[in-house]
Amino acid sequence: MSRQTGDDRVIGGYQWRVYGTTDTGYHRTSDTTVTWTPTTSGLYVAEVATVDVYGRVGPSTHIEFKVG
Repeated sequence: MSRQTGDDRVIGGYQWRVYGTTDTGYHRTSDTTVTWTPTTSGLYVAEVATVDVYGRVGPSTHIEFKVG
């Protein structure tokens, strides 16, 4: 994922979490790449949203995936 030209003035970072058999809680980062290691097999959901430079969180999106 990469930012559009000029978005660095608006997007301050991202809020993300992974939940399923465990819940990581919300984390914030300015990096566009997140590394996460599952604790066990099962069904997980990763959720991410943009955060503007004022700390306001935008709409989130998610993806469901299974770890075997």
